[in-house]
Amino acid sequence: MIKMNKNSKIQSSIKEADDLTNWFWDYGVHRIGEYELDKYLWLNRLYESTEVLKLEVQQFGNRKSSAIWGPSQTGKSTLVARYVDGTGKATQNALFWPGGKEAYFSLPRGKEPNEMGNDFTVLNPYNGGMDASACITRFTKGSMAEDGVAGLLVSDPSFPVVLKFSSLKEIMMSLARGYDGQCKRKYEDRYWNPEKLEELCNRLGGVGDDEQDTLSHRELFEEAIALCEVLEDLAFARLPRYQGLIDKSGESSIRRIVLSQKGLIKSASRLKKFRDQILWDGEAVISKFHQELFRFSREIEKMSENKQINCSLEVASCLLDMDCYTMLKKETGGLIKEGSKEEKVRRLISNLRVVKKNKQIFLGTDGGIDGESLLNNPEEFGMLQGLVREIIIPLNFDYLIDSPFKSYLENNDLLDFPGVERGGQASNA
Repeated sequence: MIKMNKNSKIQSSIKEADDLTNWFWDYGVHRIGEYELDKYLWLNRLYESTEVLKLEVQQFGNRKSSAIWGPSQTGKSTLVARYVDGTGKATQNALFWPGGKEAYFSLPRGKEPNEMGNDFTVLNPYNGGMDASACITRFTKGSMAEDGVAGLLVSDPSFPVVLKFSSLKEIMMSLARGYDGQCKRKYEDRYWNPEKLEELCNRLGGVGDDEQDTLSHRELFEEAIALCEVLEDLAFARLPRYQGLIDKSGESSIRRIVLSQKGLIKSASRLKKFRDQILWDGEAVISKFHQELFRFSREIEKMSENKQINCSLEVASCLLDMDCYTMLKKETGGLIKEGSKEEKVRRLISNLRVVKKNKQIFLGTDGGIDGESLLNNPEEFGMLQGLVREIIIPLNFDYLIDSPFKSYLENNDLLDFPGVERGGQASNA
């Protein structure tokens, strides 16, 4: 008898849990009376257990990570650039893969973006002291050899970068935190506690003005669980509006209240009204934007078919630079200086194409790429940029100078977080 290691046992348990979940939605959901399985007491616990198992198994496949975090424009990325760009030659830095395009991580000293040619790519954006990076950058060890790769396999040197996108839960969380911290709230005196949460659930869960639902009961329940997770995270983060949802001992009754309201988790329109009210006070402009983000996220998910999405260094540079969307939206009257950063950004993004090869999806901007157009307007680029959670950049160890940085990346990843927002004010900090 073959003895299973811990990872194999967990994987086996996850499969059994997934099979049990599928059984419930195929058959168990139809039980009634004394045989009915309660969605909070039974099904929610099954989902929670499965999530714990999946978190446990991640430790076996993921490399350990550390992060650089702090205010904008204080030298975090400059610290990394010293090692990544090395000698300052584009064909001899850690971003270069033989057969691929040349790039720098940071703009070479003494150069201006408008002085560089069209083929010149700089990954780390600089916007004159303003907040610049749009998402997290993960640096990892890369390799073009399939055997024994420690970090990320570079299967095509023209598309070395991997993109990771936000989940449904992360989209809700981002908008909720943005509304709470960046917007003038509709109800400044609204603070949630279990009693107010239950009152809202009962009020919205019992109203019978349903629209035609397009989501299955399974999709609705899983969306409700994601919403509960967001509320729990907001409460445990001690945001004043939500910290009353947990008691002094740190216990939460959020899932019991939400998942026990049958009228809420069986109606897409009721659940939507509940989510909009509790996360952003029902503000229509945010609800509409959430709907558009969710739609576009589903399009990307359908396009990728659960395959890894890779992109070129040029695409990565546009996704990392939050100023690119502003440039696309700007009314120019057709007057754009040739060779300027704005002209280059518009050209690259208008040429963005999707190519499907084997088990991967590639996003590129080369005019010779025979692929499908991904974007229809500047707003869709803004949504694409907003949905990218993490950009994974494999570094070529053949060109990475010997240093503690290289030694660290041998077995670990380094995360470069966007700078903490400082109100959009330039600073010499």
